[in-house]
Amino acid sequence: MELDGRLVGIVRLTVEACRVTHVYSIANPDKLGWLDEEATVTR
Repeated sequence: MELDGRLVGIVRLTVEACRVTHVYSIANPDKLGWLDEEATVTR
């Protein structure tokens, strides 16, 4: 998630049998520091 071009949070979904089973999100700036590029979405 971005706000004014700045990363403010991420969301990760776990999908099993075509259903979302878990949602994880991080919005703490201290925990976002390790993210430096977009991740590739895979199945």
